[in-house]
Amino acid sequence: MNEIDISLLVILYSIFGLFVLSNVYIEIKKNKKIELNTFFELYIFLVYSIAPIVSVLFINVNDLINSYYFTEKIGYYYLLYVITVIFYLIYYFFIKLFSKKEYYTKQKKTIDISSNSFFFVNILISVIGLVSLVLWTKAYGKPWDIIKYASAIRSGYSPIVNKLTFFKPFCYFLLMGFYNSFIIFKKTKFKILNFVVLIIDFIFSVIFLFANDSRMMMLIFVMCLIFYYKNKNINISLKNILQLLIIAVGILFLLGRLDNISYYVRNGVKRPNNTNGTIAQVVHDEFTYTYRNGVNVLYLYNNNLLPSIHEFKDLKNIVFAWIPERFKQGNETLGALNTSYYVNSSGAIPTDIITASIYKFHIVGIIIMPIFIAYLICLLERMLKKVKSEYTDLIYTLCGCYLSLRLIAYYDLSDNLFSCFYIIISYILFYIFSAKTEKEEGGY
Repeated sequence: MNEIDISLLVILYSIFGLFVLSNVYIEIKKNKKIELNTFFELYIFLVYSIAPIVSVLFINVNDLINSYYFTEKIGYYYLLYVITVIFYLIYYFFIKLFSKKEYYTKQKKTIDISSNSFFFVNILISVIGLVSLVLWTKAYGKPWDIIKYASAIRSGYSPIVNKLTFFKPFCYFLLMGFYNSFIIFKKTKFKILNFVVLIIDFIFSVIFLFANDSRMMMLIFVMCLIFYYKNKNINISLKNILQLLIIAVGILFLLGRLDNISYYVRNGVKRPNNTNGTIAQVVHDEFTYTYRNGVNVLYLYNNNLLPSIHEFKDLKNIVFAWIPERFKQGNETLGALNTSYYVNSSGAIPTDIITASIYKFHIVGIIIMPIFIAYLICLLERMLKKVKSEYTDLIYTLCGCYLSLRLIAYYDLSDNLFSCFYIIISYILFYIFSAKTEKEEGGY
């Protein structure tokens, strides 16, 4: 890629990023909080503006990275930009259209986080998480013994056969138990017992996060707590904007060092080759696969190298996602399909939302998928606003920080639903046992 094309693409993606940020600014100023749509647009800014800029700037630097691009024809790179803008404009139009639809209710639910039922349901969730962690790690010895195998497990080359991997998704209940214990700390009647539950959940949540070997999940664990309190009432001022920028830079800075931290935890020694890098390097390592995906899937589509429309397989996978691995046969995910095209890849390469759109529906996917996502975001927004509670504020933040990232950068509908399993089940349990009806003259 020559210098003129690099400069032009950087300018184009910068303009697009500024347009997205201006919409984010307007939304925050209007709503005084970061709503689900705003979280989604912030991830769009990171994945489809910052990541492409970094990708283009690095494109002539690393031959290994360049080997992952299937074509050098510059037309595909400009076409990807056009598709990115079209995708966002369709999403933006329909998010505005769907959000205009108001609903009226004479009754509104509320969940009292200081109630006895909330506290005891949280203990139940914590126990489920702890028991699941013990069962999942049983093949490795004590729960913390699994940490030294974390990297091998994630890459799929663990030397130990674990027949109880089915329990791994239930371990996420430890995270939910910790969040809940944290938000009710000052309001529950059982302060001492809640403190004990808080400490136990925190210790075993950290063990699970290191065993899971996911830097992004570790960051989201911290981000949820930050944004839960920061999102109560955001005033658009220079001070608050600077605070949010500092948080964003701090998160990216920490992300670049988590590999070294997790290596030390797993092995008890410092990593020989320190991987601490600049923020640009962190963005490159974490998110520029999305840019390569986009260029490559357009090349594959144009050369008739894509399989038939993948949507029906994806719907089938939603059912199979809840079934233990040993009972699954021929269950191809979008991530597995995408990785199969990268013959030199040493690990899985997930699909971002634009790549998934083309895999699922071919080129018309860039019209279908943004409409579907806009509807999904508005649906979640309305469901959560029907229930008044600091607990639903927590679920709101989790959906914003975690689900939005999954939908944008790691899209696989069955995998996304399975990853949010603990959020869904927790919400249902608290809604059944702790929700009460408030009569109102009118509701949003």
